[in-house]
Amino acid sequence: TAAATAQVPTTPSSSFPLGSIVVPVRKIASVHSPHATWMPVKHHMLPTRQRILVSATTTVHSPTRQSPTTLLALPVSQHLGFCPRSIKEARSHTSWPLWQSAIDKEITGLQNRHTWQELHESDLPAGIRVLDSKFVFADKQVTGPKVRVVVRGDQEPKRPAADTYSPTPSAPEVRILFSAATANNWAVHSMDISQAFVQSDPLDPSVNIYVRPPKGFACAPGTLWKLRKPLYGLSTAPKAWSTTLVKFLTQYGFTPVEGSSTMFTWTDGTAQMHLVYHVDDILLSFSHDDAVVKFKTALLTRFTGTDNGTVSRYVGIDISRDLHHMHLSQEPLALDLLDRFDMLDCNPCSTPMDAGVLLLAKDRPATPDPVLRRQFQECVGTLQYLATWTSPDLQFCTNELSQHMSNPGV
Repeated sequence: TAAATAQVPTTPSSSFPLGSIVVPVRKIASVHSPHATWMPVKHHMLPTRQRILVSATTTVHSPTRQSPTTLLALPVSQHLGFCPRSIKEARSHTSWPLWQSAIDKEITGLQNRHTWQELHESDLPAGIRVLDSKFVFADKQVTGPKVRVVVRGDQEPKRPAADTYSPTPSAPEVRILFSAATANNWAVHSMDISQAFVQSDPLDPSVNIYVRPPKGFACAPGTLWKLRKPLYGLSTAPKAWSTTLVKFLTQYGFTPVEGSSTMFTWTDGTAQMHLVYHVDDILLSFSHDDAVVKFKTALLTRFTGTDNGTVSRYVGIDISRDLHHMHLSQEPLALDLLDRFDMLDCNPCSTPMDAGVLLLAKDRPATPDPVLRRQFQECVGTLQYLATWTSPDLQFCTNELSQHMSNPGV
């Protein structure tokens, strides 16, 4: 945190390289548990910490062109810090014009893709159940306000898991792609499919799903929608999109990696491509530019989406690259966690958990505190996500904390 606001030195130093950030020395916190097996020595000083900042003009090796290029700067965040729970709450806030623009964008996209057929409730066949829908608002960390029309899927008849399951990649699968690209000196690009679920193959004509438009949608009284495409919220929508995308990939010539449902490889004997998809976010590494240009053209002809070029962020992970390494970071999520629990000003320590700390069942309260339990579960869940993806040093202490999820002590 201190490094993020420090000033970069303008002159070289004999002790530290140009562009380094020197964080002041901190102290390690003491063990607070009275049941520790041993007590550590007095506070000792951590070694001086350094952090090298990579500027937007730093030259690095280009994986495909064998010439210097520049690291892409991370997108400027449009995060508002406010996320309404209803359209009424959105309208009463000063940020309403931004939310209204997001609603218009969502509705326009759905209409252009012929997602539904309008009819009046008087034309509804007898015995048909109508599902409710609503606008769901999200304040994205980078892209800012985003709105989805979401169906109340819990009103559907329960479907078997085979009709609803859609795989997502594990952390090792994503890291394998990055590792292989780094080892082979390949480029890594990202792509995004817009409104992916409604770009799935059309619903079977025999499927009759009727939906009420969300509150706030301008339409005549009694208007209903008969869905032509699977809309967000339907239990079968994720499966429909995954099936559509995998069908396209296999027809293009991609082969699924054994043991994985979201990682694919392609080769024509000379060029190679590796692909991982997380719902509508596609990660692609490749050995030759010509091969990837042809694939991107085919993909964006079949689906509406964006080519983001060299990857700088994927599923919440910030990515940068130098000559020999791929650097993965979840700093925004970590800082958000510290901010939520008022720990932004805390001193850093050399290990995530002080040596000798024991979390014992007898330290728990006799009666669980529901507020403390909720906060504890929220904190540990976020730590577990960080440990799984980019911070394995948190794994041991997070597992220790996870043993007390039902009734944590102070």
